[in-house]
Amino acid sequence: MSEDEYKIEKIFVEEFADKSSTEAKIFNAAILNFSQKGYHNTKTKDIANGAGIAEGTIFRYFKTKEEIFLKIFPLGLQLVLPKMV
Repeated sequence: MSEDEYKIEKIFVEEFADKSSTEAKIFNAAILNFSQKGYHNTKTKDIANGAGIAEGTIFRYFKTKEEIFLKIFPLGLQLVLPKMV
């Protein structure tokens, strides 16, 4: 396996690649921004821009940036742990 196969954002993007829902776009954008900028330096505006939506649209799906992270984290464990074993 190449080093690239262990990049978390790549795993997540592949997981959501076939989904066209706004929620999946938000997850993808959040994952990429969190991995590049870190959680604290990522703003909801960054996520919205990455998802190609208005910032207010995020709040139709999630109350806070923390809620987005908390939804992503368990999925990350499911996807990453098997690849680490």
